[in-house]
Amino acid sequence: MVDYPVQCYRVSSTFRMLGSLPVEDVELYLTVCGTERCSPDKFYGPIVRRDYHVHFILSGKGTLEMDGKAYSLHRGQIFVTVPNVNVFYYSDPEDPWHYAWVSFNGAKAALYLEKAGLTRESPIRDVLLEPEEFLSVIEEILNHHEITIANELTRPYLTHIFKQKMDISPQEYLLSYRLEQGSRLLRTTGMSIQEIAGDIGYENPLTFSKMFKSAYGDSPRNYRMKVQGQKKGEPFTGNG
Repeated sequence: MVDYPVQCYRVSSTFRMLGSLPVEDVELYLTVCGTERCSPDKFYGPIVRRDYHVHFILSGKGTLEMDGKAYSLHRGQIFVTVPNVNVFYYSDPEDPWHYAWVSFNGAKAALYLEKAGLTRESPIRDVLLEPEEFLSVIEEILNHHEITIANELTRPYLTHIFKQKMDISPQEYLLSYRLEQGSRLLRTTGMSIQEIAGDIGYENPLTFSKMFKSAYGDSPRNYRMKVQGQKKGEPFTGNG
């Protein structure tokens, strides 16, 4: 894939792709999105891009190579490639992946990805929803491929489609995911509350504690104590 300076739409039996007009002065804008059923050993790169590419793996397997590291990936995972970094990724020879992708940029693109738990240092993660949910969002965008400067797919429109398909806003999904990760770390690690808060994207651990208590009915500290008590055979009395 390359940068697309003008509108384009391509479709075949295994591939659908939409490229939109770049807009440099907004906080988030779409550049490319699409779906592809890759053939065995299908590869992209090495390549350096100018935008963020997020891939949702629907089935099969593949590998991402970035910053000297190799990541083995499978259905139910997301991976991101970031601007100005050399990347290389390819499908498995026996079980090639089928994925959907969305590419974007903007003043707050990196911030939104960081809140979702995707960074250059941590470019992969599991998803909470079925991958097909993400596919339906991207297919909705593809079905509206008559893009003009007047109706380009900017953040409000993407938010509308996301909420329409998933019955939850992107912000609500990110909050749910971050707190789910927080609860998992409380249950399975000895990390401090401050460390957990920072790991899931909260600079202030008090903010994390407040959001966690609102969702789970207990502070992170009490939640951890009750889970540990449950492991020792004591009844778990938490509210969440």
